[in-house]
Amino acid sequence: MVKTNFRPFDTIGCWYNNSYLVSSDHEWLAHLISSNKFWINKVDYSLDSDPSLACMRQLYRMYNCAGSAVRDITVVPVSRSSVYNFNTGR
Repeated sequence: MVKTNFRPFDTIGCWYNNSYLVSSDHEWLAHLISSNKFWINKVDYSLDSDPSLACMRQLYRMYNCAGSAVRDITVVPVSRSSVYNFNTGR
């Protein structure tokens, strides 16, 4: 089993699929300025796996200003043929 550390101000992660978990670290940079680093974590279900050898890769880093922070992540399946128009909201 892989250990993932969640602190109260960290983002609530989510499962990407049966083998990967998306999590985030929160870091204060200055007063009311912070960043969130998003991580993809490979989960090993074998009994002899070593938790210290967890495979983590950084996906994205988000800069937060005015005291804002990412609190929740949701993975939503979207087909490649889907098109969203940000001007009309459809």
